[in-house]
Order: sequence, then structure tokens, then C-alpha cells
Amino acid sequence: MTSKTIMFQEMKTISIEDAKNVNNSWGINSHFLNNWFSYDKERKNKTKFISIEIKGSRIKPAITPDDVDKAFTVLRNHFETLDRKSVMFISNRDK
Repeated sequence: MTSKTIMFQEMKTISIEDAKNVNNSWGINSHFLNNWFSYDKERKNKTKFISIEIKGSRIKPAITPDDVDKAFTVLRNHFETLDRKSVMFISNRDK
């Protein structure tokens, strides 16, 4: 077991992804093999998720907040406040 905490300085890329092929409640999905989805019993009803690329790791944590766009904006604003240009935000994949 490892820590489920993701430190801000460990983040490399934060992106919004289409969740139409994600139907499991947790774990790895066959369409997104590098993403690890935490437990969310309502995931099958969601259309997007946030993928977080971690520096030095092949596994990308994936989260499915109720409002993906708002969560993405909060993360982007947080990094802009810190003047952290090292994190790439990808939202052009919004579907």
C-alpha cells in the first residue's frame, strides 16, 4: 500500500478526458490502462474525468468530481496563484 496523497509539486499534467468508455466503479479501465480510478459508484453517469500525470510515474490518478469543469478551474487557478508554470493544463479535449 502506498499513500493516496498527491503533492502539488508532483503533478506534471492535469487534463479533462472523455469518460464515455469508463464504466467501472474503481481500478483500471480497459480503455484507459494507465489511469487508476478511485471508487465512485456514480461514475457510470459522468461524462468527463480529470486525469493527473505524476512526474516519474506511469500510473495516472483519475478523479470524477460532480462538476469536472469547476474542479479543473479551481486547480488551474491554484497553480496560477503560485505562478507554477511547470504544470500543463489540457482542456481542449472537453467533450
